[in-house]
Amino acid sequence: MNAIDTLIQQRTQTFADEITVLVKRTLLASLSNTLAGTTARARQRAAAPAVKPQNVIAAIRKFPNGTTSPVLAGAFSIPRKTMSRVLQDLLDAKLVRKTGNKRATRYFAVS
Repeated sequence: MNAIDTLIQQRTQTFADEITVLVKRTLLASLSNTLAGTTARARQRAAAPAVKPQNVIAAIRKFPNGTTSPVLAGAFSIPRKTMSRVLQDLLDAKLVRKTGNKRATRYFAVS
């Protein structure tokens, strides 16, 4: 082997060692976060602003022809998925009703 081949082999090995260390650190941090209950999803939910169900119902009542989840999410400045979870809880509690499916879904406050 000549000097260039030896140098290439050394640098390749150094690079592989550095990558291995980075992967191990990432895996350990991920495992640590999972065991501590601080996964990305848990951090997102903790950072999401709390929306009071009565405020959502009051907002829905302002729309006599019903409203959509994206409109409500925008009104409360929260992600659509978060609003969808809130609306599902309200549906389960029979505090709101819905018509339509998928993008045509509209929500109405129950009288």
